[in-house]
Amino acid sequence: MNLVREYKQMEETFDLEIVDNGCEARNVLIIKNNEDTACIEGVYEIVSKTCEENCLILTLKTGDYYSHENIKTYTVVIDEGKN
Repeated sequence: MNLVREYKQMEETFDLEIVDNGCEARNVLIIKNNEDTACIEGVYEIVSKTCEENCLILTLKTGDYYSHENIKTYTVVIDEGKN
């Protein structure tokens, strides 16, 4: 499951902490994109952000310039019930 403990937004970057993966890494996203699960490390520019119930829909710039390959949209599921 994709459970994000918390997120912080600062200016044009964001930082999501890891959830149930058994390690203490930082600056890692646990994302759900369609039916696939993936991890992406790093800090990215937010192009747009939409808040929905228990999730964020983020459009991110993952490279140095705007192109189809660098703009990705992810649904980040937030589990606020986890400690």
